[in-house]
Amino acid sequence: MHKNYKKDDLRVKRTEKLIFDALITCTIQKGFSAVTVGEITDKAGINRATFYRHYNDKFDLLNQYTQTVFGMLTAQNGKINNSSSHVLPISLIKIFEHVRENALFYRVMLGKNGDPNFAEKIRIYIQKRIEHSLPKNLIIDKRIELFINYSSHASFGAVLWWLENDLPYSSEEMIRILQHLESENLKDILKSF
Repeated sequence: MHKNYKKDDLRVKRTEKLIFDALITCTIQKGFSAVTVGEITDKAGINRATFYRHYNDKFDLLNQYTQTVFGMLTAQNGKINNSSSHVLPISLIKIFEHVRENALFYRVMLGKNGDPNFAEKIRIYIQKRIEHSLPKNLIIDKRIELFINYSSHASFGAVLWWLENDLPYSSEEMIRILQHLESENLKDILKSF
């Protein structure tokens, strides 16, 4: 993006939303690898020069989108009590709600017609969240590293299942299910110490 563009300018935000919405539409229709910048600009109703003022290519667009989403999601700290004794992190609820609201896009992007680099960024993001959720005094050894790696892949797979099965559970239910599974697996690993 050129330096003279201000990210908080309403026109810039509007243009970036048009571009991203066009990316979503084209990705759903064709799969990410087949989408061209020309198709994105046609769908967004802008010219190529405007696109290139904001992004280097479709990969830069996707990368900037990913960073924006991660920034938005991690900015939310705190917890919410959701009709039970279990307290759920607001940021985790926001993540699942974001995925729910953009289910078609994520179904394509995380599936076989998506971008493997994007999918891996999502899995690594999940892995970091799992690492940060562990007790601070926990000694990280090979078994805990294995647990973190296993849990991040399993959680990623669960999100894919959720998407592919038309979101049969609410965001809160999915979080509770995953937290329960991770908790039980961690208990089993800790017993082996």
